[in-house]
Formats: sequence, structure tokens, C-alpha cells
Amino acid sequence: MDEETAKMIADKGAWLCLQPFLDDEDAIPFPEGTPQRTKQLAMVAGTENAYRLAKKHNIKTAFGTDVLFDAELAAKQGKQLAKLQRWYTPFEVLKMATFNNAQLLKFCGPRDPYPGELGVIKEGALADMILVDGNPLQNLDLIIDPTKNFVLIMKDGKIYKNTIQFK
Repeated sequence: MDEETAKMIADKGAWLCLQPFLDDEDAIPFPEGTPQRTKQLAMVAGTENAYRLAKKHNIKTAFGTDVLFDAELAAKQGKQLAKLQRWYTPFEVLKMATFNNAQLLKFCGPRDPYPGELGVIKEGALADMILVDGNPLQNLDLIIDPTKNFVLIMKDGKIYKNTIQFK
């Protein structure tokens, strides 16, 4: 994405949905000098540029991921989300993964799997809730280890995990 394209996306009110592919410990370890490694580094540079331009132009951005269908990768979803701190504040990251994604999902129209209001916590809305042991607005890295740091998980009004200790 270049500056002109980013400005056009912002001006049209279009959405950008991508994931943070970085050259880090989670990258596929392609050997240096191979065509795959060259392509990987180009993709990483594109990721950096896309998020930078999205932030600069205030583009509506959703958190996209394709880890959903792989249990091992899905376990790292919080880690992937936390990587967005490179460009966004913890509040912006959490808003992106909840409210923004809910707004984008509403474009499904009649195929919408969740008819009703999403991305908010209020009476009548469809809201899943997670209570975190700590303040993710101050330390977003808490979402990296949900087994340890998520003390209550509720989906569709049903509690799936509750380790809250009352004193």
C-alpha cells in the first residue's frame, strides 16, 4: 500500500483487515538467501508500511487472522494481537479486535451469524466477556497467556471458565 492508496481507502471509508506478519520468532524460518525468505522480508516490510499508513490516515482497521482453523496457531492469537502495540495503543488494539471487528462483521448482511448488536456491552447486545487478571489497557501482554490471565470467560451468557477467588 502506498500513500495515495491509503488516502483513497480512508476517503472512501473502506476497511483494512490484515494481520501482523513480522520477522520475529513466529515467522516461518526460511533460509537466508532463498526466494521464500526474500518474499517473506518484502511481506514484512509491507506489513510495517500498511499499519503505519492505516494509523496515519485513520483507516478503519479490523484484526484479521487465519489462525482460527489450527489449534496450535489459535493458541497464539493473543500474542498476534499484542504485536499490534507496535503501531497502536492497548485501547486501540482491544477496540480493533472487538468493536471494529463486530462492525465489519455486520457487512455480512443476511449471512450474518450473529443477528443483533455486537461489539458493545449493554442489555440486549450479543456480548462475550473476558475478565483479565490485571489491566490490559496498561499491560496488553496479559492477553498473550489466556490460561494464566483470563479468570472468567463467558460466551452467549454461559460461563466457560471461572477462577475468580473471592476473599
